[in-house]
Amino acid sequence: MDKDTQKRILEVSKFEEKDWEHIFSVIDAFITKRKIQSII
Repeated sequence: MDKDTQKRILEVSKFEEKDWEHIFSVIDAFITKRKIQSII
């Protein structure tokens, strides 16, 4: 993992739990999209 990514993750780790839920929802949507695209 590059330094910019690490900095971003460390900054996000300071967010409140409700914000984490939103962030993970977006990440999960991207992961699902990529999996579907790899099947098609």
